[in-house]
Amino acid sequence: MTLSKALFAILAALILFLLLFVTAYLFYSHHQKSERELYLAEKIAQESHRYDLLKNTYDLITQNIYENIINTDKITSLVRAADTTYDAALLLDLRNELYGELLPVYKNLKHQNISELNFYLRGNISFLRFDAPKRFGDSLSGTRASIDKVNRTRQPVHGFESDMTFNGYKHIYPLLHNNKFTGAVEISYSLKAISDEAMKSSTAYSSFILKKNLIDPDLFNSKNSSYAPSALSSEYLQETHLLDKKAVRVYNAELIKAINQDLAGQASSNLEKGSAFVLDTKTGKSHFLVSFVPIYTMENKLAAYYVSYQKDLFLPQIDALYRMHLLTSALVAFLFSILLVLYFLSRQKAAKQLEMLATVDPLTKISNRNKFNLVLHSSMHVALRYDIPLSILVFNIDLFKKINDRLGTETGDDILIEISSLVLHNIRQADLIARWDGDEFIILLPETTRHNAHILAEKLRKLIHEHTFVVTTSLTCSFGLTQLHKNDDEISLLIRANSALQSAKDHGRNRVVEVS
Repeated sequence: MTLSKALFAILAALILFLLLFVTAYLFYSHHQKSERELYLAEKIAQESHRYDLLKNTYDLITQNIYENIINTDKITSLVRAADTTYDAALLLDLRNELYGELLPVYKNLKHQNISELNFYLRGNISFLRFDAPKRFGDSLSGTRASIDKVNRTRQPVHGFESDMTFNGYKHIYPLLHNNKFTGAVEISYSLKAISDEAMKSSTAYSSFILKKNLIDPDLFNSKNSSYAPSALSSEYLQETHLLDKKAVRVYNAELIKAINQDLAGQASSNLEKGSAFVLDTKTGKSHFLVSFVPIYTMENKLAAYYVSYQKDLFLPQIDALYRMHLLTSALVAFLFSILLVLYFLSRQKAAKQLEMLATVDPLTKISNRNKFNLVLHSSMHVALRYDIPLSILVFNIDLFKKINDRLGTETGDDILIEISSLVLHNIRQADLIARWDGDEFIILLPETTRHNAHILAEKLRKLIHEHTFVVTTSLTCSFGLTQLHKNDDEISLLIRANSALQSAKDHGRNRVVEVS
């Protein structure tokens, strides 16, 4: 092997290695990305489902309280009496009676994380707050949209609501006595209830962040504020009682702070989209997933996110498998490229010979029928698609059999060689001449109208007729031509060209006949 061939082989091996490795890299990178995305999508779906289950559990508790404890004749009659009296002393007695009747129930509800049990009279007048029984008589019209809606529609209202003292899920039910609307009852549970319940049932650390614009600035700017800025985004706050909550198992305040700092940029850009999402990060030696489940108000406004922190073992396995695949791919690509280059070098000569046999006529060294058919197929496709003219010429040597019989087949072969060379040097580079069969030749003329093909055919006919061949003084050829039609295929085009050639021979030879 010469030095140039050796350098070429090395360069080819290097290029092949890079192609194989880059292909493997793209494949495994896409595979790793797909695996990660699928896994993360499953995790956020699981976390969203788990959150819904926790919330639905409390929703069922509130529904059960309303149906079996509150919505009874005894309770609704007390509220009805309070709603219809103007006697302050009677009103106080009714409030005390209702408070005494439901206080054991309220204490039990507090153990189940139900935070609020409030009664309202018609007109949104506060009648009894079990967490603050001395506060009553104030109107909530215009300040509590949920209470306004129940008072207006007489239908239950459920959902997340934020006010000056409470952030959580509120369930407000209408109270009717003898089918007459007499007020409403509110049964609510806080975000802390869900957070506490979530940590009882899993190894994750759970918390909430609330949109800053929903909270009165005076509440989070005061010295005794129950809110603190969220480390995940400047547009969100966190209730301090959730910050003070002890983390479970592997979590502590420093770890949560480090995770939040790592994810602050990504989290901030995703929070305003209002969709559930999950982020991953490596803090220390461990990987963590942080899931964000959006919470909307009753007015369908983004209000908060449920945030769950969980140690993850699967993503590191995906990444480790990815690195192993890349290393293996690099080794295989290197060995394969070396072997393949050596193989191709050994087969180069044989491949050239096979190509010659497949596409070149062995006698005349011009294209053969196989090559012509391949080029014709692709050229017709282009011509028909872009409405470009295409023509073909078919010609053969007049009385060639007599020449063969008189001068011998070797002389006949010399004539075929000489005529092929003559025509080849008098057509365009874009044109293709091929030996079709025996003494018959065919020329493909792309971007050529029938008129221009006829001019070329006459030129070639005269050129051949006036040429002095080595083995004989002169000879003539007959030409048939046609142009491609829109409804043509290869067979119809060739049949029409051969028909033109036959007509030329039938009408005295040494002429050009075209068929439209």
